[in-house]
Amino acid sequence: MSTVPVALARELDAAARARGVTFADAPVARTAQAAVDGTLSIMVGAEPALFERLRPYLACMGSEITHCGAVGAGAAVKLMNNMVVAQTVVALAEALAVARASGAVDPEVLFQTLTKGSADSFVLRNHGMKSLLPDHHPTRGAFPTSYIIKDLSYAIALAESAGLDLAQAATTKRLMELHRGGRISRQLLHGGDPDHPEGLTRGASGTMVA
Repeated sequence: MSTVPVALARELDAAARARGVTFADAPVARTAQAAVDGTLSIMVGAEPALFERLRPYLACMGSEITHCGAVGAGAAVKLMNNMVVAQTVVALAEALAVARASGAVDPEVLFQTLTKGSADSFVLRNHGMKSLLPDHHPTRGAFPTSYIIKDLSYAIALAESAGLDLAQAATTKRLMELHRGGRISRQLLHGGDPDHPEGLTRGASGTMVA
């Protein structure tokens, strides 16, 4: 149920099959509270029959259980999920930085209005409204920058194996690496913590929920 490269999931499946064991990859998404409440989203890569056998057990942990395809498909979906989350957090951080620096619009008005249009998203309503906007970055249950860099690396590697160049994902990864190394301008960071991606605009540590 870890977030791993698609190639590793397939390698483990082959090793399991050689020993007469069935295998499924089933990474999870949503918040730490969702894990406590048993309302995780679980994306499963497995043969259909195995998926049906596993579904009742996975239902103890998740409210959304999706059969994504063969082994490796669950891992692929989770990597794309985390890639999109990371890119969206960066976009929101930049929008917030523009609002604060230019004074053209009140940051709260900006984010509240975005929730009413096509830019609305789970990331906006959670990472944006609950963390970036109020400059509230709890450390408990936080998803460190090093983790999202790892997941972006896996996502980019998957794309490269298919002959694709993900320019935006690569840029997001580079920004996260600069932030983690403390090399992004302090003027941009406004006091951000290099171990949490939501500090890209301001604040102490943040919570990156995948």
